Amino acid sequence: WPFFMFLGIGAYAAVRLVYGPQWTVSVPLAQILCGAGMIEMSFILAKEAIVSVGSIERSNLLEAGVQGSRICGLLAVIPFGLTGACWGILAASILGAVYANWMLSKTIGIHVQDIFKACMPSVYIAVVSTIPIAIWSVIDPASEENYVVFLLAGGLLTGGGWLVCVRQFLPTLWDEITNTAGRIVRFVSDKR
Repeated sequence: WPFFMFLGIGAYAAVRLVYGPQWTVSVPLAQILCGAGMIEMSFILAKEAIVSVGSIERSNLLEAGVQGSRICGLLAVIPFGLTGACWGILAASILGAVYANWMLSKTIGIHVQDIFKACMPSVYIAVVSTIPIAIWSVIDPASEENYVVFLLAGGLLTGGGWLVCVRQFLPTLWDEITNTAGRIVRFVSDKR
């Protein structure tokens, strides 16, 4: 979620850097798709969770429902062009999340409130780690003059904020990060 939030806030800078000035008109579309991506992250592993308890048929039904909602979302907005397609994908993501949560509830007994409770640390981390770039985007939005600095410095601010938040809200993940960093340092020093 921090990545999608960062990318949504820094969409102008990212699109300008990767695709050039001719594509900056697509920034609002990228922001809508970042919202869809955030929603889809909440149920991306639902099919695997259902398969893990041996319910292949329900996993296939979930996939069919998610893909069906995407097709319907895109077909419903054909007259509205690319903007409509992005809104259709966002609507399909919402429908897919509702369907996935219903299917998880029926199959393995995980309810929406359980998912919200499990996701709250990630919500805190996403919001808090992107506050600096959000403030920056209000004070001095990305433009032709500062898009590279905005993207790089904003990425460092968000990444640093993410690490601080992980240490505060998810200590077990922090332990994994520090252990992995220690192994990398030892590996590099052994190779010298």
